Amino acid sequence: SDASLTRLEDLKILNPQPMVNFGALYLPVTAEKLPLIASQLAFYDMDSDHVQLIGSALWHNKSVYSNKGEYIKGAYYPAPNYKLSAQLESDFKQHYKKDMLPISSLAYDAIKLVTSAYVYSDYRPNRLTDMFYAPDGYLLSNGPTKLLKNGLTERLYDTYEVRTYSYVSREAAPLAFPPAVPDPLDPKEKSSFDSFFNPWGF
Repeated sequence: SDASLTRLEDLKILNPQPMVNFGALYLPVTAEKLPLIASQLAFYDMDSDHVQLIGSALWHNKSVYSNKGEYIKGAYYPAPNYKLSAQLESDFKQHYKKDMLPISSLAYDAIKLVTSAYVYSDYRPNRLTDMFYAPDGYLLSNGPTKLLKNGLTERLYDTYEVRTYSYVSREAAPLAFPPAVPDPLDPKEKSSFDSFFNPWGF
């Protein structure tokens, strides 16, 4: 009707803005579920055209591109260095004649870490535990990895961007952890310079 056409013309004049008022959205979902969730987000103007989508390492899977990266092109996610993981995947396929599951790389890294720690401990069992928590960590197939005494794991991942059929590396992580920052000096403790600058002990 004429009234409906008039309302449509009014909407064009109003130039409605997207319904979201934030700039980024983190989606901690698997690669298999991502295409379905992304299409739902697009309905509410929360696709990659309006919001910077950010994912986890679970996105590093071919399932992300089952819909040609629709609604998530330009999204960022962290993942291990491609060259490190690709070498292990190639070796695995050559030996076992099948594709490697993601959990296989964790099993490989666990064995490599224990072996490396044993070597760096000079084959002394009493030093093995300390070497597990080496401040420099270890370079594994999933990238530089450091075990923390609180039970957590620290890793250095590359940053990838989703494209139509694949991904591109946006920022490569260093292959080693930076030197540890020393603990701040407790103000209650006397510095070794105190006796030099204040020999009278005031």
